[in-house]
Amino acid sequence: MYESGWCSGFGYCVKIDHGGGVVTIYGHMIKKPPVKVGQVVDVGDLIGYMGSTFDRSGGGYSTGVHLHFTVKVNGKAVNPLQFLP
Repeated sequence: MYESGWCSGFGYCVKIDHGGGVVTIYGHMIKKPPVKVGQVVDVGDLIGYMGSTFDRSGGGYSTGVHLHFTVKVNGKAVNPLQFLP
């Protein structure tokens, strides 16, 4: 876990570094995530709840409850479907 809390554009979010250049971002959570920077998380661990928070000054926008899910490899956004079961 390398970022947890208020993120520019995403509102409340969590960013997880999986190693090997892979980072996942979960944004627009309803409230401050229960996980902390530096905490190790495993598959199935609760990292937050979907919401509709956003940071207008950071270019964010939301019209309803949802989860913004991004996968980046070496800093570049990629299709997340290749990482899902």
